[in-house]
Amino acid sequence: MYRKSLFCLAVLLLSAPASGWAQKFQVAPYVAYRFGGKFTNVNDPTNSLVNTLKIDNSFALGLIADFFITPVVAIEGSFAYQPTKMKADIPNNPIELFDVKVNWYHLGLRFETPRQDEPKPRGFLSVTGGATSLMASDRGTETKPSFGFSLGGEYFFSKNVGVVLLGRYVGTFFNSSDQVFCPEIGGQCYQLPSSTTMHQAEISGGVSIAF
Repeated sequence: MYRKSLFCLAVLLLSAPASGWAQKFQVAPYVAYRFGGKFTNVNDPTNSLVNTLKIDNSFALGLIADFFITPVVAIEGSFAYQPTKMKADIPNNPIELFDVKVNWYHLGLRFETPRQDEPKPRGFLSVTGGATSLMASDRGTETKPSFGFSLGGEYFFSKNVGVVLLGRYVGTFFNSSDQVFCPEIGGQCYQLPSSTTMHQAEISGGVSIAF
């Protein structure tokens, strides 16, 4: 029964209506507001009051590129850039520590509702994996594996141009006993006592251009 269900799903995906499928490549630059990104139980050798680091909420920029291999399935690559600040999340007295740029580099698959010849809203779900890079000023770069998924919709006003709205989540993995954000010259690193996942999400809107 399970295999039969998978077979039926594959047939539906591969035999979806091909009308309006002349555009097999699509790009979408977007602007987002990103929130989340916290490290708890952090060991700071220079300040015993600091046990939580938090990435400040801020705006981000991104680009999504999709190459459709069937009318409803695409290979998706994406890049997103967030310039922000790292803070020590001390109750009633947060401390700004340093500037940090959080970048997502992901590749995966996108599944969307069948396309039509006439302009029409359509939804999509993307599942991706890749790396998250945290570039801290004067403290080097931390690059860690991450995974993500996004859910959204788009509406094309013409054959080639439309708008897109989506929500996206990315989880980034850090190992136990990782030393992070080490100063390039002298100083102490922050230490993570246990494995953790840094959770971030963003809400975004942009322009979709199909070719």
